[in-house]
Order: sequence, then C-alpha cells, then structure tokens
Amino acid sequence: EQLEIKQVLNEVDEDGTGALGWSEFTQVVLLCQERLERLVRQDEENYAVAVGFTVERCRELRKIFLDSKNEWNVMEMPELRRAMTLMQRPYKSEELLILFNNFNRGGHMDFRSFIK
Repeated sequence: EQLEIKQVLNEVDEDGTGALGWSEFTQVVLLCQERLERLVRQDEENYAVAVGFTVERCRELRKIFLDSKNEWNVMEMPELRRAMTLMQRPYKSEELLILFNNFNRGGHMDFRSFIK
C-alpha cells in the first residue's frame, strides 16, 4: 500500500520537489479514485464468481445495475423493476416485493445484493 502511494506521488510530482501543487494534488485524488474503483470491481467480480457467475456475466449484470440504479448508487423497488425489465425477467409486483425483501440491505440493494 505504501509503495503504491509512493508510486502515485512520484508519478504526479512534476517538479520533483516532494511538495504537491493544486494540479498535482487533484491528479493524486483522481488516480486514487481510479485505483479504488478497480479494487471495488475486482471485489465484485470475485464475489460474483463465488456465487456462481462468470466474470463476463458479472460485467453484464454490473452494466444493468449501473443503468438502473438511482442517484445514491443503489436500487429500490422502481430500479429493481427496471433492471428486471432490462434482463427480460418480468415479475408480478408481489413476486418482486418478495425478491426485494429477501435481498435488500437496509431498504435498498447495492450491487452485491443485486447479484445475489
């Protein structure tokens, strides 16, 4: 971890002073954000494989999730209905409610809940 941080800092330290200006700092933030997103995707793919999906199917489901989620990056009932429609899996309202209640976490579904 510390080595990765040092690599990022060395990569963006344009003048080699060891001090970061504003543009260098914003570049560090972006690089760290990209790294975190990669780690999250890898964790999601490992989880998907553990529950029986291929990595390819996980990526397809992630796209459906991202196309369906709300502004808080989770799914509630309307977003779950949209996702099921995208997957051409029609459910009656009662069935969808049961599905949602079985897999939601705190009243919403994150990506892990969705692939479960």
